Amino acid sequence: MGGNVAYRMALKHPERISKLILIDAAGAPNDSTFRLTPASSRPFIFQMLEIPVLRNSLTRLTPRFLFKSVLKGVFYDQKKITEDMTDRYYELMRREGNRDATAVRIGTMRSPTPEGTVTCQTLILWGNNDKWIPVSTGERFYAAIPGSKLVVLDKTGHVPMEERPLESLAVVQHFLKH
Repeated sequence: MGGNVAYRMALKHPERISKLILIDAAGAPNDSTFRLTPASSRPFIFQMLEIPVLRNSLTRLTPRFLFKSVLKGVFYDQKKITEDMTDRYYELMRREGNRDATAVRIGTMRSPTPEGTVTCQTLILWGNNDKWIPVSTGERFYAAIPGSKLVVLDKTGHVPMEERPLESLAVVQHFLKH
């Protein structure tokens, strides 16, 4: 969800951003992935967070089994999901303030994208098997940001930096050096 926040920041405060990296980000211009998509086709956790009583409950009680389910939805290679990884995601979400912040960010993704054009150097990194936010969203960012670079990793889901860390790092390092 940080990509959407970073994109909005680059639109609103271009003087503060020298380079932008978007990794499987929501909120591309003219993209209806989260605003108009029927609720039944959105990821289960997002469906739950859109129901006020469930959202309020999940910001207080967060069952661990949800994280295993979420990870299965974001990874292409299911063998890379470990118990340690599930525990890490679970413990990070349970840190003070994280659940409330996540609920707020989910709501932000459904608000209109601000007008404008990103002017800084931009890398758009995507997993071609992202079930949450399709590659077409990355292509929309690419079309909307002049001079941007789009890199799509094969056999990769929504979190390329976790699923393909070495390949993702190489792409990011190359971008940052040039």
